[in-house]
Amino acid sequence: NRQNNDIVFLMNTEVVFANAFNHIDTVGPRALTRLREHFGSYETAWHSGNSNFISALRDIAPADDIASRRAIIDPATAYMRVEELAIALLLESDPVFPPRLREVTPTVACIYIQGTLPIWDMPSLAVVGTRMPTAYGREACRSLVGPIAASGIPIISGLAVGIDTEAHKACLSQKGKTIAVLGSGIARDSLYPAANKRLADQ
Repeated sequence: NRQNNDIVFLMNTEVVFANAFNHIDTVGPRALTRLREHFGSYETAWHSGNSNFISALRDIAPADDIASRRAIIDPATAYMRVEELAIALLLESDPVFPPRLREVTPTVACIYIQGTLPIWDMPSLAVVGTRMPTAYGREACRSLVGPIAASGIPIISGLAVGIDTEAHKACLSQKGKTIAVLGSGIARDSLYPAANKRLADQ
């Protein structure tokens, strides 16, 4: 409708349409990159004819999926939901996009962020480990991560159960800065594991 069209116009349209494509299950990072490269912009891609998606993606299945799903997705409404949750969507072209992610293969086309981005040129520590740690493993993680977090170095982990959880908790106990790189959505109704929703809020 007219109101939603006005909303899209006032927003960064590339972010709005990238988010709309992300609502289609078969459109992953590689497909997003191909769409941008083929059409020049996500907005142009969204308004393109169905047959053009086959040549852009070189695959009939996601092209057909886009054609059918696009009819029931309103890009402006979908993006308003993102903003209501205080989530930011950064495209690879954004100046504050994490520079090292530009070096990843396949390309990371965009990321959803909630909270504050760190200064990327400072040291940070990534912590990964088993989802079923022993009591010793939990304690070792806490004793190693705690002092590092207290010194001001950001701790990065995945918010999974086990060592990830211990790393985030150890950092928070020292009032440090911690970043969770999720394997799920950020919205609490899609965040995995559900047991860590409270930790995500913290």
